[in-house]
Amino acid sequence: MATEFINVETADGICAITHTRPPANFLSIASMKEFISTIEAAEADAAVKVITIHGGGGKFFSAGVDVSDHTEELAQEMVDTFDKLLHCLMYGSKPKIAVVRGMALGGGCELIAFCDMVYATENATFGQPEINVGVFPAPAASIFPRLVGIKKSLELILTGDIISAREAKEIGLVNHVCAPEAIDDAVGKLTHNLCAKSAVVLQLTRKAILAAKDLDLASALSVTADIYANELMQTEDAAIGISAFLKQEKPVWKNK
Repeated sequence: MATEFINVETADGICAITHTRPPANFLSIASMKEFISTIEAAEADAAVKVITIHGGGGKFFSAGVDVSDHTEELAQEMVDTFDKLLHCLMYGSKPKIAVVRGMALGGGCELIAFCDMVYATENATFGQPEINVGVFPAPAASIFPRLVGIKKSLELILTGDIISAREAKEIGLVNHVCAPEAIDDAVGKLTHNLCAKSAVVLQLTRKAILAAKDLDLASALSVTADIYANELMQTEDAAIGISAFLKQEKPVWKNK
């Protein structure tokens, strides 16, 4: 399936979403709305367990939000639409993997920061250069301290420096760095691993981690225990998995 800016391929439990808007895959209001609709459709599709996010071409994953939408008339709609896109990435129910080839700058870097995991090629680069044009990246200011710590966040956002994939991995912004010719196989192994698991258990595990991440330890323990006892243990797949383990059998998930 394809729209003006988004191409979608769904197979074997994986929904691959590719945003293509040459020359640099800038995120316009229109393309972000298509992005949101596509993610929402994948979230609603029971056949989809994992969502992967790609940039079309090879030089850019995305160079960020389209500057032409930074006008007095469009600025609020642009901000609201981008916030909704980031919310879909983080607070939807299914795991999302960003696959980065080339540059992920500005809003493109923020987009990958809101995904569950990031796989990048060795030649990928990351950065928040907004300070150089007299603004600051509000989503990065919110998410970076949670991912890379306050000092590194201040360094990256205040300087606008562009960093390599290797450095992005070292600071915790990227999970894995691969040779360009190896990234598809690496992502394939990850998605195959995830798709072998129960969809509902993946979703509830993810829900527990996100619910606990900003809480003090005592509150986090309480919240995750509640999800475990009152949601996870009410699923058919939890019973199937425990029974299969005790019988030393391979579980056959019902995904519910």
